[in-house]
Parts: sequence; structure tokens; C-alpha cells
Amino acid sequence: MRRPMHPDSAGPRNLPIITALVFGTFALYARTATFGFVHYDDPDCVTRVPEVTAGLSWAGFKWAFQSIVVGHWKPIVSLSHMVDCEVFDLNAGGHHLVNVLWHAATAAMLFLALRAMTDAPWRSAMVAALFAWHPLRVESVAWITERKDVLSGFFAMLVLWAYARQVIAPTPARRAVVMVAFALGLMSKSSLVTLPFALLLLDVWPLRRLEPFSSQGAEAGIAPRRGVTLAAAIAEKMPLFVLSASASVIAFLAAKSGYAGQTPADSLSAGLRISNAAVACIEYLRQTVLPTGLAVFYPYVSVPAWKGTLAAAGMAGLTVWVFTQARRRPYLAVGWFWFLGMLTPMIGLVQSGAQSRADRYTYLAHIGLAMAVVWGVHDWARSRQRLRAAQGLFVAAVFGCAMGTLAVLPHWRNSFTLFERAAAVTRDNWTAHGNLGFLHLAAGRAQEAVPHLEVAVRTMSRDENLRFNLALALFDLGRVEEATPHLREVIRRNPGFAAAHRRLADALTRLQLRAEAAASLERAARLQPTDVDAWVDLGVLRAGLGDKSAAAGHYRRALALNPDHAAAHANLGGLLADDGRLDDAAPHLADAVRLQPTNSVARHNLALLLLRQSRDADAVAQLREAVRLQPDFGNALNRLAWALATSPEDSVRNSAEALMLARRVVHLTGGREPIAFDTLGAALAETGDFAEATRAASKASELATTAGRSALAAQAQARAELYRAGRPFRDQASREPFR
Repeated sequence: MRRPMHPDSAGPRNLPIITALVFGTFALYARTATFGFVHYDDPDCVTRVPEVTAGLSWAGFKWAFQSIVVGHWKPIVSLSHMVDCEVFDLNAGGHHLVNVLWHAATAAMLFLALRAMTDAPWRSAMVAALFAWHPLRVESVAWITERKDVLSGFFAMLVLWAYARQVIAPTPARRAVVMVAFALGLMSKSSLVTLPFALLLLDVWPLRRLEPFSSQGAEAGIAPRRGVTLAAAIAEKMPLFVLSASASVIAFLAAKSGYAGQTPADSLSAGLRISNAAVACIEYLRQTVLPTGLAVFYPYVSVPAWKGTLAAAGMAGLTVWVFTQARRRPYLAVGWFWFLGMLTPMIGLVQSGAQSRADRYTYLAHIGLAMAVVWGVHDWARSRQRLRAAQGLFVAAVFGCAMGTLAVLPHWRNSFTLFERAAAVTRDNWTAHGNLGFLHLAAGRAQEAVPHLEVAVRTMSRDENLRFNLALALFDLGRVEEATPHLREVIRRNPGFAAAHRRLADALTRLQLRAEAAASLERAARLQPTDVDAWVDLGVLRAGLGDKSAAAGHYRRALALNPDHAAAHANLGGLLADDGRLDDAAPHLADAVRLQPTNSVARHNLALLLLRQSRDADAVAQLREAVRLQPDFGNALNRLAWALATSPEDSVRNSAEALMLARRVVHLTGGREPIAFDTLGAALAETGDFAEATRAASKASELATTAGRSALAAQAQARAELYRAGRPFRDQASREPFR
């Protein structure tokens, strides 16, 4: 019988194994330094959280302990991200390498813990290597958001190692280390709540503290030979159970208040949850041996009754079998119940969220399977021949794990590769397709976005964000009539969705339903009263409906929120100028040009006001700049040509330029706009070609009559008579802004 050893007695011999584990892990995951953040929780946990991106601060420290992040209370993780931002800013490579560092440290600590409990260095190393290099670890390591896995994993292994030391020689200091490490682990990820139960399992094996296991088996473990009762073992861990209970309550409240998953487990029937849990466990076992089809998200699917029953029967059968082996091979029972126990908080029975399972959930659970397999193979390999076979099997397993990890890693390079992989290996994956649709839409590829979003909406029809993104993509493609029903459905499901109201207003405006558009936009503005642009757009709609008073009120509200809003100044100035309130309009139009010198419309409106004030030279300068900024700006071109042809000031008129501009306006309007021919007539008259001027003015009168614009028709006819008499036109009176 092996003599018990102190866990630190072989310290120097541990170093080569620890070095191999750490360097092997870094070698496998080195390429993550070139990966970016992904559009899946990373923005909500790191990149778009100002308290995190600001780095370390007292305010950030308080925020970490007071905040729920994506449905989790995880202050230690948030502080860890703050340290990363302090050191690396938002250089994703640095954040990734920190994940790798914590994962390597977890593997090393797992080895030390098992080494301390079993005095079996090579078997401990095998378990640590299989844990660290298995492809199912990729999600936890390559996803920056999953810092909670690697951090909580490290603290969990620290608990195991410290617990082994405490078992040999209990002291208050060692008990304190266990408590502190466990508390830090729970503040990293609350799923560690089952760890005290795992310690009870370790009391059975390999520590063999619990009666009647304390004197059985070929290995006595490192614990003192005098066993303890189950009641005593539970009592000594009661402080840990209290921490677990507290963390469970916090986790439950955090999930309810901080995250609304699309398919929360408590919205599913108990039967589906139990069936899914059994099927998920079987799938975890399958992926342990054959890690194919890995994806960042596995959606809930309807589980056939036979499949759920078969999976549950299989799990029950395995459980019964390990029970029968418990006395002869306790590592099988311990490993199996470790696996089940560490999965329990995330298996779907009490879980909230939209996933049916996740690779990351196996992070600590896999340790149990690895222990059972490694010690089982060791028991089998009693002969020299079998020992060589076992060694070859281990080398093949580790090599296969490493190759599998290298194959899976590239899928985490960026958001596109991540979700394309998930969509390829799963069916009706609304999260993968929805994110791909969003990413294509954000990149300006609406055509590519639509098919993905259609799959997502068909599969998860009640998700208003998916439907809204589909509406945006259709809108961008000009398929406004198809987008409108989706927007209406979004609003029906969520009347407080301000952005949907705004986009519906845009769609209704395109469909010439301006009154309904204004009503929709007003609801958006009321929902987000500080949205300056909404008030400005509402003013434009109200002005178009002829309600100038309401429009002016909306512009003024926008300016009250943002006194430097150029469009609000420009629109309000134009509105006031239309009403003849030139003195009131002038400062707004001047401010619009000052605030946004490239705003051709603002310059055009300012020019109209200057013309009314008989400041023709200044007006022409503004119009020339407006045309330079926007060469096809028909109103500005026409007004500039008119001013150059008809200004009473000799120094302003320029017949050649006026004629060139007037002909451009006729071309731009397709020869169908009477005002363009009226301006052409004035320019021709200024050049002295009164015959052509008369024909152009007569054409203007004819087009205006056909269009029912009698006032313009009469004015153009009067000018035709003037040209027929050989006299050019001089515009002495105030003119309407848009003739």
C-alpha cells in the first residue's frame, strides 16, 4: 500500500509537467492573439461598456460589484476585463492571451490538485492535458466574454489544491484559503455552486476520508487513516454550502433582472426541459469522444419523445452501472457524478437563456470524465503489454485533442467565421443567422443580409430585433412595401420600440402616407424625447403637411435640446422666411451655414433670404457655393440662373453664365418643368435673343397651364409679351422661395 505523501513533497518533480502543460497550452492557442472581438456578448461585456473600457478606477470597482452584466453578477470578471483595458486598451489580441494565460494556469493548478490528492503525477498530468487541450475548451478560451470560465476554473482548482492541504493538516489559515478561493470563484461564475458537493465526492475518492471508503481500495490517498462520517464531512463544508446558497439566490435574481433570453428554460414544459437535459448530456459524451459539429450556439429543438426517453434511459443505465462499480472502482462513480454535478446548474432544468446546451458548460464537468477514464485505463493496464497500449492510447488521445483544437480555433477568428460555422453545422440556428444578417447589414450588404434574417425570423418569429433588422434590410433594398408589415408587427409586439416607429415613419413617407408617417414619428419622439433628430424629422413632415406652426414648434424643441443643430436652424429659418419673417429667419439661416458650411440647402435658403433683402451679390455668392457643393441641386441652379439674369444690379448680372445654368436646369428637369423654361427665357432675353426668349417663356406658360399652375402661367405669359417687345425682365419684387 502506497505511503501517504505530503502534497508539496514532490514539488521539484512537478515543474517539468507544469512547464509542458503551460507551454503546450500557449502553443495551441497562440493564434488567438490575431483574433478580434466577436459580436456576441463581447460588446455587452467589454467593448461597449464605458466602465470597463476606462480601465481600473474606484468608480469602476464599485460598478463591478453593483452591476448585472448580461444576466450575471460577476464582479471579478469585470475587474479582470478592466485590467486588460488598462494594459491593452481594446487591442483584442491582448485580451485573448490573458484568457489563454488563465486557462494554462487552471490546467497547471488542476495537475497540482490531483497530484496532491493522489500522489500519481503522470495520471494527474494526463487528466490536466486532456482537460486543457480538448476541442470543447476552445469556446471558453477563444471567446473573450468567457473569461468567467477560465477565471472560475482557476479558483475552483485552487480550492481543490487548498482543500488537499487542509485535509492533511487542518488550520484556520488553510480553511480561509479554501473559503476565499471559493468566494472569488463564485464571483467569477455562479455555476461553481456545486463545488462543495464535488469536494464530498473527493472525500470518497481519491482522499478516501468518508467511512466506509477510508480503508478500502489499493490506494489509501493522502488523508489520515481515520475516516469521517458523511454528517461530519457535510458539517465541515457548511460555510461553503452557505456561500453556494447565497450565490444561487444572487444568480437567480441576476438572471431575472439582467437578461431576457429568447427561450428561457422556465417558459418550456418540464418534459421538454428534462428531455433536452438528457439529450444534452448524451451529446456532451459524444462530443467528448468525437468533438465534431461544435458551434457557439445550439438552439432549442423539439425533442422526439423516443429520443428523450432513450437518452434518459441511457443516462440512468450509466448511473446504475457506476453505482455497481463504486466499491471496486470508486473513481468511476466520482468522475461520473462530478460530471453530472458540475453540469447541473447549466443543464437546462433551472437555466434561463436561449441555448439548449453549450460547449463552455463542459469546462469543469469534463474533469470528472477525464479522471474516470485515466484511472480506469490505469486499472486496466496492469500488464506490461497493456501498459504500452495504454501509453499509446494516451498519446493518441492527447494528439487528437490538440489537432481537434487547432481545427476548431479558426472559426473564432471573427464574427463572420464564428456564425458561418454555427449556421453550417446546426439547423434553423436563429442566433447564427440573425447575427450574420446583422453583420452583413452593418457592412452595407443588405442583399446578403436578407436570406439570413428571413431564416432567423421564420425560426424565432417573436424576436422583434430580428424582425426589425429584416425590415431594415428590405428597406435598404427599396422593398419598402415588404418592410412595412414587419415594422408594424414589431410595434405590435413592442409598442415602446422607438426605432421601429421612426423607421415605420420613413416607410410610410416613401409610400406617400404622410399623415400616418407623422403620427408614427411623433410616437417615436414621445418615446425618446431627447432624440433631437426625431423632432427635426417630425418638423419636416408637419411642414410638408402644411402645419407650419407645429413644424416650427418641433424645430424649436430640437434647438432647445441642441442649440447647435444645423438642420433645425436651417429648416426653422426656411419656414420663417416663407412666412415673411425675415428678421426672425436670418439668424437661424446664418447659424445653419456657420454650423454646417457644407449644407447646400442651408446656403440656398440663406440666399433666398438675402434676395428678399435686396442683397443680390451676397445671395449669388451663397448660391454659387451651394451649386459647387451639390452640382445637381436644381433649385439652387435655377435660383442662381434667375438672379444672374434678372437682378436689378448691373454688377450682379451675367448673361452667359445665366444661360448656361438655365440650360442645365432644363436638362435636369427633362424639359417638363415650367419654371426651368421661365428662367431660360429670362436668360435668353438678357443675352439679347428675344425671339428665343419669347418662345421659352411661352413654353413655360403652356406647361404651367397643363399642370394647373395658373399663377405661374400668367406670369410667364406676361414675360413673353415683354420679350416680344424687346425688353429683358428685371426682378424688382420679393420672390417666393421656390418659384
